[in-house]
Amino acid sequence: MHPLTFTIGPSKLSEEVRQDIREAADCGILEWSHRSKQWCEVYAEAVDALRRFFDVPQEYSVFFLSSATEAMERTILNLVQSESCHFTCGRFSDLFAEISTANDKRTTKIEGPWGSLPSFDPAAIPGATDLVTVTANETSTGVMCSNDDIRRIRNGKPDTLLAVDITSIAGSKVFPIDAADIWLFSVQKCIGLPAGLGIMFVSPKAMERALKAEEAQTDRAGYFSFKSMQSFEQKSQTICTPNVLNIFLLGRQMKRWNEQEGCDAKEKSAREKASRLYRALETHPLLNCFVKDSALRSHSIACIEGKADVIRRLHTLAADRNILLGKGYGKLKETTARIALFPAITEDDMTRLIEVMSAVA
Repeated sequence: MHPLTFTIGPSKLSEEVRQDIREAADCGILEWSHRSKQWCEVYAEAVDALRRFFDVPQEYSVFFLSSATEAMERTILNLVQSESCHFTCGRFSDLFAEISTANDKRTTKIEGPWGSLPSFDPAAIPGATDLVTVTANETSTGVMCSNDDIRRIRNGKPDTLLAVDITSIAGSKVFPIDAADIWLFSVQKCIGLPAGLGIMFVSPKAMERALKAEEAQTDRAGYFSFKSMQSFEQKSQTICTPNVLNIFLLGRQMKRWNEQEGCDAKEKSAREKASRLYRALETHPLLNCFVKDSALRSHSIACIEGKADVIRRLHTLAADRNILLGKGYGKLKETTARIALFPAITEDDMTRLIEVMSAVA
């Protein structure tokens, strides 16, 4: 039997998604041309269901890519003329800044310590900044910012473009999509699908800036310009052959979740699972939360801290019970374990996890 996985991605696959995969193979959709009328209908249905679930304004464009990391680079290449500013507090918020630097842009980082948040002070953003980025849920540490943090930046710098990475929490938290210009994520975490599909929501203001940069030939977007991507989107197509399977699965997942009270219900469930786990840690003699401020703890990823030998014992006990836990990231690898609290994780799964934690002594 394959193990129960609490790893940070790819997510455990629900039985519904497994059935969708079987249906995709059986119905022949994986052999359809991505330019065919029948495929465009599947694409359009997936986008409609996606918009409904995330409450995406109709004037925003929806783009499909290969990953959230690609979406970061497409954002930089289409929107940053000279300078970007990045609020960082861990590996993946740093990544956005690294991608900008790799593309010869001037970058400013406003940093917070791992396990906490940066200040989110709009006054700290340089005046010449083309784009500000925020990571709503830092995958490396399990720290989560609030929607008020995002709105604070938007209200403080209304003319500066704002991009928000929601990769490890998209599908488990309601976001105000009109409060930022770019929202990007991938589907192998909270959305609960196989890896290989990135998604972007792009505001009219961001599209306008990208078009002006392209006309002035000051962008570096190349073939994958927002203008070209939007022209294909309007035909329910993509520039190149997309991840047909995952777009089909996405449409099914979003339709199913919309019928189950949407993103509000997924957030409520995630918060309940997180509260259960964090309560168990409060009284544990050897394990605790890496994020000390309870108000900042993610409800999609929990980062558990302990001495290196205790964390090794936790992984061993879990493996003995056919359970995989996420390992710590980077400098936290030896002293933390990361636990996915994605929608596919059930209450019974949580019971098994807490039993393993209780056995660590």
